[in-house]
Amino acid sequence: MSDTDALMARVSERVGSLDLLCLDAGVFRPAPVAGVTEESFDEHVDVNFKGQYFTLQKALPLMNDGGSIVLTVGIASRRGIPGATVGAVTRGALLAMLPSLALELAPRRIRVNTVSPGATETPLFDKLGAPQGGRDAMRTKIPFERFGSSQEVAEVVAFLASDAAGYVTGQDVAVAGGYGLGA
Repeated sequence: MSDTDALMARVSERVGSLDLLCLDAGVFRPAPVAGVTEESFDEHVDVNFKGQYFTLQKALPLMNDGGSIVLTVGIASRRGIPGATVGAVTRGALLAMLPSLALELAPRRIRVNTVSPGATETPLFDKLGAPQGGRDAMRTKIPFERFGSSQEVAEVVAFLASDAAGYVTGQDVAVAGGYGLGA
């Protein structure tokens, strides 16, 4: 919390106010339910939910009326993925607060939306030690038969942050190539 306070003090000092707050920090340590440790559970809650929540809370005084908040949720919170229960529940908490937060901030015309990226080609797969066979199996569940790119996710965030999305609030946008639409 002290780091977040220091960050907001620095933001206030350097730029004064915010038009956009994009919260994207997160951890993902996949494990079956029986293999989740209390330490891993607490880490997911602290980073994926508590950290996002209180960063948002501390940034609100700096947000300009008419600004935009975009939170990254992830497709696992909306589609079943074995081994992703703790990640899904902690990111899903952000999704659950979306409608209430959008209504709460509407009087200030602050738009609040989430993005739910699906499989995106990033170094995360290598960090997780995901085998190529697992990646290939994931691709078969995506109608576009490919992973997305960070650029594609960023373009959706840029849209939600822009005036072009001036009438969009309380929405979750899946950037997942249609993952989960079929069987």
